[in-house]
Amino acid sequence: MVTKYFKIAFVVILINMVFYSPTDASYIEGTSTYIDYIYILVHGVNGKSGMWDGSINDPKYHEIYGNIKEYLEKDISSGGMGLKGRVFCYTFSNTVGSNLVDAREFGDNTYNNVALNGESWLEKAREDFQDYSKYPENEGKQIPTKYIVLTHSMGKSKDNVHRISLSGIW
Repeated sequence: MVTKYFKIAFVVILINMVFYSPTDASYIEGTSTYIDYIYILVHGVNGKSGMWDGSINDPKYHEIYGNIKEYLEKDISSGGMGLKGRVFCYTFSNTVGSNLVDAREFGDNTYNNVALNGESWLEKAREDFQDYSKYPENEGKQIPTKYIVLTHSMGKSKDNVHRISLSGIW
């Protein structure tokens, strides 16, 4: 049954599609700063990085999430965001563990993160950015100094980011 609100939402979306055409954000004045960011995808409680990159062989994940990492990295001309070599996702060492430990794994460079050979997610992303065999498009580029963190779940990942920001880790 189609509700009145669904019809209204559909009309609003249709009007937006008619009057606004998609454009590459880097061509809009003031938006070229995307080059100074690394994008990190954080999973929720009992999740894994595969929920972002499509590597989990579970149709439920593919139906709900698709392959968000691939979309973000795909060329703009192919319908993506053009962020290849700037998007990273990892898995916490204990996906149902303490939020405080996860927060340290994510951003505390003094914490020995066993899941990533002693590195925090932020350090690992900067290191992976320089992996020119995997991301040749990054060769010769300056390592970004800022992060955009995309999280899933109202639980673990949101809490981790909040705790990290309160702790002064970044």
